[in-house]
Amino acid sequence: HASFQGKNKQSLKKPSIGQKPVFIHPITSCVVPHGEVARFHACVSGMPKPEISWFHNQQPVQPTKNVVFHFDEVTNTATLIIVDAFSEHAGQYTCRAANNAGEAACSTQVTIYLNFFLVDPPSFKLQDIVLQEAESIGSSAVFECEVSPSTAVTSWMKDDSNLRESPKHKFTSDGKDRKLHIIDVQLSDTGEYTCVAKNAGKEVTCTAKLIVEGILFSLSYKKYLTQSYLSTNCCQIAYFLFISSQSYL
Repeated sequence: HASFQGKNKQSLKKPSIGQKPVFIHPITSCVVPHGEVARFHACVSGMPKPEISWFHNQQPVQPTKNVVFHFDEVTNTATLIIVDAFSEHAGQYTCRAANNAGEAACSTQVTIYLNFFLVDPPSFKLQDIVLQEAESIGSSAVFECEVSPSTAVTSWMKDDSNLRESPKHKFTSDGKDRKLHIIDVQLSDTGEYTCVAKNAGKEVTCTAKLIVEGILFSLSYKKYLTQSYLSTNCCQIAYFLFISSQSYL
């Protein structure tokens, strides 16, 4: 009788109600530039709500300031964000969802893109500047180029010597745009100017010329023309006087 009651109690237990987790949209592979943000999204269903775990090369991933977890209960989307992705973050990532009905997992590969300057070389360049000294006094000459990523550190050089920011030389940075302002351009400012962009140990450069045409040449040329004109006309006058005097003889 007792054994019957025991079997009866077991038969009266309600079967567990639940749905094993299923990834509707698994995480996908990605290629991330060095130092940029890496994001992984996975949409998963399950009842009750599954617990999400992340693994990097089969090792548990712990949240830090640089690694952030998030789960959107409205869209059932699990997200892993790496704020600054570096070479050590490359490899296999796995998202595992588990509840009392079972578990599921999906994995992907992450590659850190090691070409630190993604912009095409032709767009990282400077244009030569040609100015007349008389016209440029009191004005500025501006060299401008674009670098990528925007976090690249730039510096400027003149004729292979480093330039420091001063009342004469102003550096500006706005996103990917880099500018060198040369204030009150003079003939002595003529030379080659170079922008140096550095990021994560890599370096690229671009160079252009500033040509300031002084007024010395033009003044000398005008003086030469004036002297030639006077010399020619003096000879013509002397020849005229000589012919005139011969006619009276």
